[in-house]
Amino acid sequence: MAFYLIDTNILIDLAGKRQSTPFFDRLIDEPGLRLGTHILCLAEYMAGASSHEEAFLNKWLESGELEIIYLDAIDDAIRAGKWRRQYSLTLPDALILASAARFKAHLLTNDDVFLKKAKTLLAATDPMTDLNH
Repeated sequence: MAFYLIDTNILIDLAGKRQSTPFFDRLIDEPGLRLGTHILCLAEYMAGASSHEEAFLNKWLESGELEIIYLDAIDDAIRAGKWRRQYSLTLPDALILASAARFKAHLLTNDDVFLKKAKTLLAATDPMTDLNH
């Protein structure tokens, strides 16, 4: 069962330009597909969300089709601290990656720097440019 963790910039894209739609259209047929995001991504998203973007996310959350990963595991905090130091990650990015690793999730991000670092630790893709996934 594939679990894809959606970074903030992909949430923003899905609410607006939808450049990542072809990628997600291919995922729809995957059996047992799970889509989620991290609680930190929700906070980042809402900090800059327009009323349209806020409504989009609220509707998705209410549908129950978007899983939320919470900051509730000590192991995530320890791993994030180590990865932040080792890979020069921001603290939010390190926490997101640590949680993604715990859930064996495939990270979806359009942040080139984050993507490059993430790929050294787990499966990660830019759904706006990777049309072959």
